[in-house]
Amino acid sequence: MRNEPTISYYPKGELIGLVLDLLIRGKTNGNSSLDDVMRRMYDEFYLKSPNATYYLRGRGYTSEDFQRVASETSGFDLTDFFQRYVRGVELLPYDEALAYVGMHLVRAQAREPFNAGIGVDWGKGKMPAYRRAMKLFRWVERMSRAKTGWWRWPATSRAIAYRLW
Repeated sequence: MRNEPTISYYPKGELIGLVLDLLIRGKTNGNSSLDDVMRRMYDEFYLKSPNATYYLRGRGYTSEDFQRVASETSGFDLTDFFQRYVRGVELLPYDEALAYVGMHLVRAQAREPFNAGIGVDWGKGKMPAYRRAMKLFRWVERMSRAKTGWWRWPATSRAIAYRLW
């Protein structure tokens, strides 16, 4: 197993939004925020833009458009932020952002594996989920070998089952 940092794209967008909002609020002494950026985006690209099509009001925008509006609204250049943290893979500047609101990040080893709020009910008399899944995969494999017309699972189905369960 590699010791390289990994990125989960699902929470990364939320974290970028949080850090960007705190940086804008901190560097402008609370005079501007990510909310102001979003209002300006709505105004510029939806309300005041020519319609992209007959049916749709406004037009879409690029990440460069967003970066430009964020920089203009906040009053400072965000090119480095977007290059390093949005397009790049560097660790977000949590300490700098949280310092603006009197907080700091404490990193600690998780006491238990992160499960995203998902658990398995290992209730009495129930077959564990992994065993149920493997039993299903073996049955499907038997049916496909018997050439009964059942859909044939890909060769990686067992590997997928091991990774999921």
